[in-house]
Amino acid sequence: ILESLRAAFGRASITGGIYNTLADLGISTQRDGSLAFDQTKFKQTVAEDPASVRSILERLGEDLAAVDGRIAQFTR
Repeated sequence: ILESLRAAFGRASITGGIYNTLADLGISTQRDGSLAFDQTKFKQTVAEDPASVRSILERLGEDLAAVDGRIAQFTR
C-alpha cells in the first residue's frame, strides 16, 4: 500500500509550469515515509502560479480517488 501511494505522489507532476512537482509545492516524502508540508513554500507557489498548483493537485487527486484509482484498489 505504501509503495503504491509513493508512486502516486511521484506521478503527480506536470510539465511547463513554474512549479511541476509536489516537492516544488512544499510537499515532500520523508525517509520514514511520512509527508512534510512547508506551508510558506505552498503559499508562495499558489500566489505565483495557481494554475500549476491546481493541475498538480488535480493529477494527484485523480490518481488516488478515481473509480479505479489507488485507494479503490485497496478498498474493494
